Amino acid sequence: DLYATAVLSGNRNFDGRIHPYAKQAFLASPPLVVAYAIAGTIRFDIETDSLGNDKDGNPIYLKDIWPSDAEIDALVKEAVKPEQFKKVYIPMFDLGEREKA
Repeated sequence: DLYATAVLSGNRNFDGRIHPYAKQAFLASPPLVVAYAIAGTIRFDIETDSLGNDKDGNPIYLKDIWPSDAEIDALVKEAVKPEQFKKVYIPMFDLGEREKA
């Protein structure tokens, strides 16, 4: 009588994709996939129920571990550079270079 479900980040969340016995699959953002994995169940309110407890027994909520917009912006500013996109995407659209090859 086990009802298996999955939470995944991807574009193929149809039933049975994860495992034939997974009755449902839910599409979520990568951080939410991790939050549900930490909680170990989808049967909780992600805004009000705790994900678990710290070493002193205090409840830990998603809001305690979720990064702020400022933290995300700082990381993106530091790690995401236009050169990364130019290196990949400019060659894809450079038809002159492909015709020479």
